[in-house]
Amino acid sequence: MFLFFRFLLPLLFLTHFLYADEMTSNKQKSLEAIKELGSSLKSSLQMAMKESGPIAALEYCNVAAQDITKELSDTLQLKVRRTSLKTRNKNNIPDDWEQKSLSVFTAQHISGEEIKNMYFHEIVTTNNNDRIYRFIKPIPTGKVCLTCHGSNISSDLAHKIKELYPDDKAVDFKLAEIRGAFSVIVTLD
Repeated sequence: MFLFFRFLLPLLFLTHFLYADEMTSNKQKSLEAIKELGSSLKSSLQMAMKESGPIAALEYCNVAAQDITKELSDTLQLKVRRTSLKTRNKNNIPDDWEQKSLSVFTAQHISGEEIKNMYFHEIVTTNNNDRIYRFIKPIPTGKVCLTCHGSNISSDLAHKIKELYPDDKAVDFKLAEIRGAFSVIVTLD
């Protein structure tokens, strides 16, 4: 019993504090990555929309969004991406963890919780016994999103969406609904 209080109990406290520090540090890193990706994608899309209109912006997004995302992931040495329960790009289909998180966010939003306050994070051990930190934060549907993701899409734009994304499901969103989420993975080991 003396051994427990003298050596093991302090070790348990130390482990708890190290875990909490790891969570806090990776949460901050994830929020910074999300902010940078969101800002970069939004400004690029708005510029393309302003200069050339929605169809050109859609074509730009089709080519550039994945490149911007990959470049940021490589620069920050983590994996950041967008996902949704209703995807447009097949590369953004959620994995099981993301799908469960998005379902919980949707239920929380329906029950009145504000999207800006939602996130989920945890440390997970993969099938390969690698430890990873996972973070996910929902994306609210903004007014600009409705041009391509709303229920009143122009016929020319709808045709172009179908051409570029034949399996598109990312339509009929309403203002302030959960459009999808930013998801981050940080390798810990």
